[in-house]
Amino acid sequence: MSDRSHCRSCSAPILFVPVEPRRRYMPLDLEQDMAGTIVLDGPTYRLSSAYDVPPSAPRYRRHVCPKADTHRKKKQ
Repeated sequence: MSDRSHCRSCSAPILFVPVEPRRRYMPLDLEQDMAGTIVLDGPTYRLSSAYDVPPSAPRYRRHVCPKADTHRKKKQ
């Protein structure tokens, strides 16, 4: 299951998906990227290395928002 959405800070299109092994939700850039470290493996997204996945497997990168500071709590 994935949820297509937009980043609330920069409005970039993202996928918000649970990633194995802990099934924590992670924002991914919507566009596939062969250098990415998140792989769609059947119905599951998981962290991978370049060596454990066929080259044709869909890969994604974690979304790193250029405006991430806008939704981080300020240190006191």
